[in-house]
Amino acid sequence: MTSFNKTLQQAWKGRNGYLFILPPLLSLVIFFFYPFLRAIYLSFTDYDGTNMKWVGLDNYIHLLQEENFQKAAVNTLAFTVESLVVGVGIALISALVIHHISTGKGFFRGVFFLPVVTNMVAVSMLWKMLYLKRGLINGVLGMLGIAPISFLGSPQNAMFAIVITSAWQGFGYSMVMFLAALEGIPKEFYEAADIDGANFFQKFWFITIPELRYTFLFLSITGVSGAVMVFTQIYVMTAGGPLKSTGTVMFDLFDRFIHLRLGEANAIGVIIFLFLLVFSLINLRISRERDS
Repeated sequence: MTSFNKTLQQAWKGRNGYLFILPPLLSLVIFFFYPFLRAIYLSFTDYDGTNMKWVGLDNYIHLLQEENFQKAAVNTLAFTVESLVVGVGIALISALVIHHISTGKGFFRGVFFLPVVTNMVAVSMLWKMLYLKRGLINGVLGMLGIAPISFLGSPQNAMFAIVITSAWQGFGYSMVMFLAALEGIPKEFYEAADIDGANFFQKFWFITIPELRYTFLFLSITGVSGAVMVFTQIYVMTAGGPLKSTGTVMFDLFDRFIHLRLGEANAIGVIIFLFLLVFSLINLRISRERDS
């Protein structure tokens, strides 16, 4: 009996098991693989929902040369970098503080994680009210003698205001990840460092940071993925304004979609997918090289 026949025989023996995986497999094909391949195909067409015309790479060339898309890409990059620095920075500091307290760890975990499970629309509406000229934040600033600040009405302030909102909503997730990683670091490392006379900053730089490298890797991949696809807070708080200062690539995709420029919208989706794929592969490659 050839190896091919043996493979067929083994496959036939497992036929009952295939019946159990068939429903989720069909669901995956219908709701993921087919729409994914369909989106790639539509990205090469001029499609308005009714008429379709093959245009090849014209959509991609047009997007890369268009000022609106370039502005959206720059805004997305700014949001991604700022949200990662602010969100991960606050999460790491919070995790270090909570890790060193003796009581109340569970309480602080729950309190800081609560915004993560809060609906993003509700969070955006809340912060939009806080940012009003007569809102709570400007009220506190007024008590300190500081003139009201136009947080969402100023092109210079709007994006960072949304970054603060996003960081507040999501840093609890990163904090929990850091806490789990910190608790997994052997205490012997710090005890040996104490014997050698290392101070807090030396232990943090030479022990804590290296031991958290996989957590940083994971949070960088998931954080960049979430930041690149940011949409809800942009739509609710500024709708891409003022003067398109907060328009991101996902908001640009949405705008083209509602105006039935579906070929260009799908091209943006493919560009986002390729960017995230390359970014993830580069991160994994760097991590493997450091471990080897």
